[in-house]
Amino acid sequence: MNSDIKFYVSLIKRRLPVMLVLFVLCVGIGLGLALTLPSKFVADARLLVENAQISDDFVVSTVQTSADKQLQIIEQRLVTRANMIDVANKYGVFKDSSEMDPSDVFEAMRDMTDIAVQSGNRQRATVMRISFETGDPSVAASVVNEFVTLVERESAEIRRSEAGETAEFFESEVDRLDQRLTLSSAEIVAFKEANKDALPEEQQYRLERVTQLQERLNLAARDRASLSEQRNRLLALGQASGLQAPSLTPAQQQLANLRNELNGALSIYSESNPRVRMLRSQIEKLEASMSPSGAGSDIDPVRNQIDIQVSEIDSRIAFLETDIHRGEAELDLLRIAIERTPENAIRLEALERDYENIQSQYLSLIHISEPTRQRLESR
Repeated sequence: MNSDIKFYVSLIKRRLPVMLVLFVLCVGIGLGLALTLPSKFVADARLLVENAQISDDFVVSTVQTSADKQLQIIEQRLVTRANMIDVANKYGVFKDSSEMDPSDVFEAMRDMTDIAVQSGNRQRATVMRISFETGDPSVAASVVNEFVTLVERESAEIRRSEAGETAEFFESEVDRLDQRLTLSSAEIVAFKEANKDALPEEQQYRLERVTQLQERLNLAARDRASLSEQRNRLLALGQASGLQAPSLTPAQQQLANLRNELNGALSIYSESNPRVRMLRSQIEKLEASMSPSGAGSDIDPVRNQIDIQVSEIDSRIAFLETDIHRGEAELDLLRIAIERTPENAIRLEALERDYENIQSQYLSLIHISEPTRQRLESR
């Protein structure tokens, strides 16, 4: 172990002169290059760009341009041939630029400029790094400052353009939703008008009306049966008295018709109605002409009384049958409407839900706060 160490120590002592010569030579060459080569200065700038903080609920993605895409667009505009040559001439980057070809100036500027974009996301900002290398530190700083100014100018222009597009988007969306609200409202009104007899809000009334009509029809049927039975008893009484089955005279038939017409009119008009009063007057005159005092001695009073009662019963039966027919017709319509109501309720609910959704979007747009609008314009 000791012999190995002594060997290496003796070897270093023998090679030390050569090593010192090489060391001095390398140091001399480095100092010579440092003194003879031109100085290079690098100016560096970093721009931090955050994504827009406006909610996506208000501005759709088609209107926004992300920060990294903005910087990529700006970078392409920054390194254009005309811009690079203008910056070189403005700050005198090349002493003999007047003798240089514009293409050479452009290529040299591209080589001396370094632009890098580091993409970010919602939680991480986008960074743009700009550096320029030249022998004059003031020129390097001036060029980088010019590049930063151009970036800020282009960024502001893009944001102003997007703010204008966003404002137009809001206006067009408000107009579009306003038209949709109008159409949706008109559709609801048209649907209700076309199905006014089977709307869900009147379903309870229809069910109650069906119950009322059924009770009314049952009562009318009982009254009709009672009147028919009474009529049969009168006819049986006349036959028991030796009278033939009554056959109505023209006057009696006219009286029955007038009474039937009067009953129908009373179901519609009041007692003071001119038509009702006229019918009552005609009936009274006809009854007076058919009374025993106004008739000849050949008219049987018993037979006449029975005929009058039978005529009155027939008139009331005819009125009840008309009322029953009307009630049954109304009942059929109500049952059809009741069956249609559930389907109409589903359709109407869908129409109203669409209207509410459109209205919600519309209100969200027209109630954007003023600070939000200012953020749009300041982007």
